[in-house]
Amino acid sequence: MIGFVGIGFGGCRLGRGSRSRVCVSASAGDGVTVVVGATGRTGKLVVKKLLSDGGSGKVRALVRDEAKAREVLGTNERLEVSVVDVKEKDERLETSLADAETLISCLGSTAIPSKDWEGGKNSPIRAVGLGMGNVIESLSPGKIKKVVVLSAVATRNRSFIFKLVDLIGGAWTAMEMAEDAVIAGAAEKGYEYVVVHAPVLKDEGSPVQGVGIKLGDVGKSIGPVWLR
Repeated sequence: MIGFVGIGFGGCRLGRGSRSRVCVSASAGDGVTVVVGATGRTGKLVVKKLLSDGGSGKVRALVRDEAKAREVLGTNERLEVSVVDVKEKDERLETSLADAETLISCLGSTAIPSKDWEGGKNSPIRAVGLGMGNVIESLSPGKIKKVVVLSAVATRNRSFIFKLVDLIGGAWTAMEMAEDAVIAGAAEKGYEYVVVHAPVLKDEGSPVQGVGIKLGDVGKSIGPVWLR
């Protein structure tokens, strides 16, 4: 499965070259699944889902703050916590990814400057764009099988308002950099990938009314996808 996914109901798309429905699911299987951005609002939910799937595979959370990770993620015999900074391509990052069979990236940033940016050290371009590039470069060819990356709507087709917001801090530019790194890495290292174009994610439920889904084309030679 290679391509883009637009978040609609069920997180499904049409499989390229077929009419079968293919859904994005979180399952650790028997190998090692690495989650980057594991202590973020979405990342922590992904980790908890992986740990509750009943599988036997290891789930490795890549974090900058081990104490925060233990507080947010808790403990589990299948959970490993590796302290690395994806903005730095070093031996620790390569070691943490050496045996990864599945990579799930929940790297993200606010669209406008905030305290999370740490004065520019953790800006979207550095944390998401360059960070994802470092992660992909550190994956082991022949070992890595699947990559799932959380991105956002309008990353590839920005309206005027998104272009204006992007000028402030480059949040959408950073996500496009991350997507490009994933796509280039797939060609080089032979893994399958899914890019999830999610809408604004909030820590609250949302009504099912008012959601429109249409068939369209995203990117070059991607094929039909469901867009929200």
